[in-house]
Amino acid sequence: PYQEFHGQTRADLRAKAEELKHHIGLDLSKFKPNETTGVQNWKTDYRWEGIHCQAILTSPVFDRNFEGQWKTLDARTPKSQIEYYALNSACEVFSKDPEVQEIAASLPPTQRSVRDRAKNVFMDNASLSAANVDKKIVIKELTHYMFLFFRDMGCR
Repeated sequence: PYQEFHGQTRADLRAKAEELKHHIGLDLSKFKPNETTGVQNWKTDYRWEGIHCQAILTSPVFDRNFEGQWKTLDARTPKSQIEYYALNSACEVFSKDPEVQEIAASLPPTQRSVRDRAKNVFMDNASLSAANVDKKIVIKELTHYMFLFFRDMGCR
């Protein structure tokens, strides 16, 4: 949509985005099971049948349930601990799901890493100040344009 942006060409911005290519994707195996679902709006239900408990995660993104293995309560283990084990099992089912893994592999780098790279695009802040340009707005726009390049690279 542009040829030049505050002295940076489209090729310059693409090159900056390419520098972050190794940050594309999220390796779910690096997280504890219950950290993989650390997003808002997840619904967790526990199904109890006698002394057996199963956690069921409902994802707002995938619009389906992820059911963990049944865990068994014994006399020495508190109910909350069994629910924790059941939740970890459901989170593990989520993180090993092929559709989840496919989506995780195509996530762009974090907003912070792209914004930090965008901040580094401008070495001469004085030229921005002299032109009476708000640096924060420029960084926000650069970040947006760089994310468009990640979409071209196959990111979601």
